[in-house]
Amino acid sequence: MKKNPTLVISLAARPGVFGKTVHNAGYAALKLNFEYKPMRTDDLAMALRSVRNLGIRGCSLTMPYKVEALKHLDKISPLANAVGAVNTVVNENGKLIGHNTDLIGAVSLLDGYQYLPWLILGAGGMARAFLQAAKILRVPHVYLSARGRGGAALAKKFKAEFLPWEKRETIKGCAILNATPMGMAPHVNETPMSLAAVAKAQLVFDAVPKPIETRLVRAARRAKLPVITGRDLALAQAYAQFELYTGKPAPRRAMIAAANKMQESR
Repeated sequence: MKKNPTLVISLAARPGVFGKTVHNAGYAALKLNFEYKPMRTDDLAMALRSVRNLGIRGCSLTMPYKVEALKHLDKISPLANAVGAVNTVVNENGKLIGHNTDLIGAVSLLDGYQYLPWLILGAGGMARAFLQAAKILRVPHVYLSARGRGGAALAKKFKAEFLPWEKRETIKGCAILNATPMGMAPHVNETPMSLAAVAKAQLVFDAVPKPIETRLVRAARRAKLPVITGRDLALAQAYAQFELYTGKPAPRRAMIAAANKMQESR
């Protein structure tokens, strides 16, 4: 008789199916008795207690829970602590440990672009990951611009230069790293930068997971710039999550194939 699978979940205000698709493809490729399920929650504290009490192996977190989760965990990894946000929780014998695989993914994707000044847009969990990636990769010039409160304090914490939102397009020849939700479904007509500003950049990294081809990404492609998409990031951080949950190297080809198939079916 086959025993129940080891359960891994995602916790989100609006769950998607990307994590379920790529993680379950990875489990199947390695013949692991794991199952990944997306879950909706409006009460993060209660959901994390359930992860602990029900013996769920771990969970991934999306906006707006990446910073809030810190106060509900037993331990934070050094990388996640440096960022000040978590996107991955692993249940180690009833102890919930927070990790940040957004940071791991961002470093892997941005390694090689250290020579550019970075313009980071946003002040949430993903912006924090970009800021810490800049420190790890020793980027010499880092700017942060955000619409709401907290941007200036966050920039100071990471030793970045803060730009008021209305001055964000004054930086030219930079890598634009979008960590805002602008352009995310259903608000697909929004964009954090004008076409003219994008044309003067050297790289665009849009962390928005859906749609893949945001207005910002399309503008960068028209300008023939190097582009890193939210799907690229989602895959890179999923590889790291997979290894944290299972202790095994992620079967990247199987996970990429599943992501491609999902995209083609839409």
